[in-house]
Formats: sequence, C-alpha cells, structure tokens
Amino acid sequence: MWPFPIRHFKWREPKEFRQTLDAVKASKARWWHKPLAALVLACLFMTQWGLAQFNPKKRPPTFETAFAIAFLGSMFLVYFVAWMHRLAPSYVAVFEDHLFRSIANTHGHWKFKDIDSFAFHDCDDFHVLVLELRRGRQVLIGVPREVDLPALQAFFEARGLREFPGNPVANSHSAQEAAASSSSLQIGSGEERS
Repeated sequence: MWPFPIRHFKWREPKEFRQTLDAVKASKARWWHKPLAALVLACLFMTQWGLAQFNPKKRPPTFETAFAIAFLGSMFLVYFVAWMHRLAPSYVAVFEDHLFRSIANTHGHWKFKDIDSFAFHDCDDFHVLVLELRRGRQVLIGVPREVDLPALQAFFEARGLREFPGNPVANSHSAQEAAASSSSLQIGSGEERS
C-alpha cells in the first residue's frame, strides 16, 4: 500500500465561479459586519495593551501609539486580508476516498462517505459540481471545461456516490440569489461551506 493518497483528478476552480460565489456571499452580508469585526479586533488589541501595563517588566507603547496600531491592524486584518483571500486561487483534488479544496490557508475536506449525492450543472464557461452532504448542506465546486466530466462522474459512481437526477438546486433560495447576481453564471445553488 502506498503511504500517500493517490490523486486521481486535480484542477483550479474557474475565476468566474469564485467571483460569483464571492458576490453572493457579499450580498448576504450586512453592511455593519466588517466594521463590527474591526472594532472587536481593535478592542482585543487594546485589552492586550492594557494588560501589559500591569507587568513591570514590559514597556508598552503610549496609548496613542497603541490605539493607532490597534486601529490600523484591525482594518488590515478585516479588509485587506479578506480581499487577498478572495484573490487567492482555489485548487481542487480528488483522491481515492475524499475530495479536497484549498483556497489560500482555508481547506475544505469532504470524505465520500459523508456525501449523499452529486450533480453537475452546466454553466457558460465551466461546470459546477454540487455535492449534497448527508447533513443536509450543499457544497459548490467549480469545474473547468478541461476536466474530463464523464471520467469524474464514473469515478464518483465507482466510489458509491449516486448522481442526483435533474437539477438538484432548482428550488433552493440561494439559487435564485446566485442567478440574480450574475447573468453569466446561472448555477442556482447554495452557498459554499468548507
């Protein structure tokens, strides 16, 4: 037995797919989520500065300096790092017993035994692989046209996954939001969860 898992398929998710999913996520978020996250982070940074005041061996910076660092640091983490994460490419690999997606430092890992069914939805420039998990959630994965879809489908079926007949996401609420957010991507599906 080989000590490392054998990778059967590997691809990079299409940029258009990721942009559309990001747009759907952004449309669901409230305007105050990011400012509140920045405020909470700044408060945590200032709490650390306040606790450092009680240690005689520490020489923390002045309040003004600490506040500026906390404010700018929280803005950097909430806005800039999130923006960089959206720009990072997403890679998908299919192994013998699981499917793996990597986006920057975020990883999604789905074992085939936890997947109830799958379906492919055809879009203009790519396909969308819809995974129905046994816990009732949906996972969407972009598949470029270069990937051999019949071979991937046969691979899934050989591992005991059943293909969902018809359009598995036609009645989902997020489907209508995804279709409305982009005319080029009419995936009609649930949000990405990893």
